[in-house]
Amino acid sequence: MVGGCRATIVLVPRWPLLLILALFVGLCCAFNAATPYRKPGILLHQRRTPIPDVGAPDERQHANYVKHLLEGKGFPVLVPGSPDLGENIENHQPPLYYLLEAGWCKVLGQDPTNPDQGFLPRLLNTLIGVATLYGVYCTAKWGGFDAAVALGATAFAGLLPMSIALHAAVNNDPLLFCMCTWSFAFTIKGLGGDDPRALVLAGVFFGLGLLTKTTALAMVAVFAVTAVVSWRRAGASKAFLWLSMAGLGLLIASPWLVRNLNVYGEPFATKVFMQTFTGNPMTASMVEMMGATNYWLNMFLFWTLRSFVGAFGYSDVFLFEQMGLEKSGALYTAILVVFLIISLGSVLAPRLGQPSKSDHPKPGTTFWAPAVTLLVVILALYLGFNLRYFQAQARYVFPAISVVAVLAAQGMAAWFKGNRAHSWWAWLVILLVLDFVAYGQIVDGFAARMSGLGAS
Repeated sequence: MVGGCRATIVLVPRWPLLLILALFVGLCCAFNAATPYRKPGILLHQRRTPIPDVGAPDERQHANYVKHLLEGKGFPVLVPGSPDLGENIENHQPPLYYLLEAGWCKVLGQDPTNPDQGFLPRLLNTLIGVATLYGVYCTAKWGGFDAAVALGATAFAGLLPMSIALHAAVNNDPLLFCMCTWSFAFTIKGLGGDDPRALVLAGVFFGLGLLTKTTALAMVAVFAVTAVVSWRRAGASKAFLWLSMAGLGLLIASPWLVRNLNVYGEPFATKVFMQTFTGNPMTASMVEMMGATNYWLNMFLFWTLRSFVGAFGYSDVFLFEQMGLEKSGALYTAILVVFLIISLGSVLAPRLGQPSKSDHPKPGTTFWAPAVTLLVVILALYLGFNLRYFQAQARYVFPAISVVAVLAAQGMAAWFKGNRAHSWWAWLVILLVLDFVAYGQIVDGFAARMSGLGAS
């Protein structure tokens, strides 16, 4: 049964989880249909810049990779300075998502480069998102949290407007989220018991993550911390097993890493990517122009937080933008303050009244040590990237979405105290309201950008 979430995959979850998953799928389909696919337009808030594909960011280049595979040309190669670089900037990416998408399009008879055939190619990521959300649910249950937190975490991870937009587009991020979520979930499962299958599955999903995007390397740090925790609890042999799972993941990814060594002279194609990423604003130049404090607070931090809730298209379509960008920004800030207060419920709620006398499990280092490690490493990678380039997009933090979602759900449950069993409804309702607003903005916003109308 789902309540126990055993190491095997549970096929028949309880109805609240089915409700959340159904809402997620329905909203993804709505966002999918409302977002232009390979259609030109203008970026209204970026000097009315014309763009050949005004919909989901970099979707065009991801689809071109898939088309390359469908045409039987093998794996593409990223060539710095090539005249078609703008169309092929994703060619260095690991292959797993693109192989899945190519197979999906082949079975359904879809051409991912046809502007009139975007819905079904995008739908694959919606289905991958369902697997991710179930992974979030199991992470919470295996981590010792009760059903209220598990359901609240699932609702938070799935119904964020930005999460829905990402899972309604052609890109490799959702598969990365899925692989990291399940690798982390089985890590928590393995720490909480003696089932060796959990250890192996944690390593397998880590390897599949490396075959999706190199950000999955964050799991190496999680395995290292897990090894330390296991050493203290069960001795050196168990710790060695966890380190071996990092080796298992690298072994699974080794054919692609060896291929990259032969093609690029490096296993992760980092240098060749940096050589081609020259058109993006450099952080040093922006700091020099704006000043360090202004840049890090009003550009990096504000854009990160705004894109966590939802900034659509090429970060050009915003919530409440019909009220003007200044008021829209203020409303984003208000939303995030509310999110933060809710997420701190475990700290704040007991100070405002008597804490509930609940017998729900109290997770310890078996959850929090690896969880904090994953979140901190993902944030460090994100910050490191932004120290060189301005890339304040919160999707880079979503590989740790299960940790963020558990924190948010645990905080909400604490505010409900004795009625915590119903706390997951609160996140569901709050986020559905934001989704409704976001959908309206997407419909109107993209229509304006495709027609060239609207105030900048």
